[in-house]
Amino acid sequence: VERSRGLGDVYKRQIWHNNYSAKRERGHYTGFYIDAICGVDIAIWDAIGKSLKMPTCKAMGGAHRKSVALYNGIGGTEPEEVADQAEWSVSKGYKFVKMHLKETLEKDIEIARKVRERVGDSIGIMIDVHMGFDTFNVTKLGKELEKLNLLWLESPSDPTDIPGLCEISRSLDIPIANGEWTRTKYEMREIFEKRAYDISMPDIARTGLTGGKQIASIAQLYNIPIAPHVGGGGIVSVASTLQFSLNTPNFLIMEHSEQGHAVKAMILSEEFEAKNGQFDLSDKPGLGITFNSQIMIGSVDESTLPSYQYEYGAGYGGASDGENGYWLSKWDGPAGLEYAVNTTDDASFGPKLNAADLRYEYYNMIPELTDYYGKLTPQTPGCLLYTSDAADEGLGVDLGGRRII
Repeated sequence: VERSRGLGDVYKRQIWHNNYSAKRERGHYTGFYIDAICGVDIAIWDAIGKSLKMPTCKAMGGAHRKSVALYNGIGGTEPEEVADQAEWSVSKGYKFVKMHLKETLEKDIEIARKVRERVGDSIGIMIDVHMGFDTFNVTKLGKELEKLNLLWLESPSDPTDIPGLCEISRSLDIPIANGEWTRTKYEMREIFEKRAYDISMPDIARTGLTGGKQIASIAQLYNIPIAPHVGGGGIVSVASTLQFSLNTPNFLIMEHSEQGHAVKAMILSEEFEAKNGQFDLSDKPGLGITFNSQIMIGSVDESTLPSYQYEYGAGYGGASDGENGYWLSKWDGPAGLEYAVNTTDDASFGPKLNAADLRYEYYNMIPELTDYYGKLTPQTPGCLLYTSDAADEGLGVDLGGRRII
């Protein structure tokens, strides 16, 4: 930050280069150090847009589109469960969904078949296997997925094994998407030259807007489309990726989480959300978001918070014994209806959701929920909860004043 202080718009690329070069000699040419300077880079672009009273995408050279298409990320371990989430996503207006799967080869194929069967041929489907296979087995997986007309296979194997990625890409007709791990144009050079994959996925929270623009420009030389990764990134990651997507000529589609967005946006003072599977170009300056400083510093007046209630033993035709039962949330969750957080083995209560699933659902942003199973539930989706001495009232567990969704 100190190296960037006092330098204006005309020096924005110099700022990124100077910050990057400052520790390169010490071996810090990727990883957390790059993440840190990218935070500075995004903040500078936000400030530039606000100073010019225009969206950052226009300050970066212009908007190439008026809206940005999104796909919704979904998870799960069973075919019906993942298909339910896909169907729910479609009901929210999404025309594209991406499955996050970490199962066996056979189970991944079974899940993908069920999702395709459920949503039909008009919905685009992607699959992310999170580096779960070696070159041989992911090629076997890809051959089966080709029959389902998937849009891409993501993160198929070790991202540092560039020869292996080249072999996978050349062996399959399904496009290979990758690149969330790489942070700079220097890392991407060999990947592009060897065409190690078909779709590049820079994560703007890791590349910054300057670095992401550099990667996208080089990708354009090789006719490679850009599908920026967001994943578990917070609201600044979402907003900056939106500006990047609007500005990038070779943009394809942007990642999003309909389920997790309310959690990410809880620190904002104004609405910022996608509608019908897309974000529209806004005339708000900078990144287009403003923060609620009271929430960020934890000084919210309790009396101004929305009310909350404890839903217990109702719905799905069953009752809870209060210890081993389930709690019903009015969150408009991935199953579509009022979503049951079911901790029993009785499927009639709704889909079972264990701690690992719940942690994944909220991208590990609020780990307390994995222990308390949503016992405090909002009356409306996206509202805040205040948990003060909740355990004494039989409403849950005291989180020391933490505000959760």
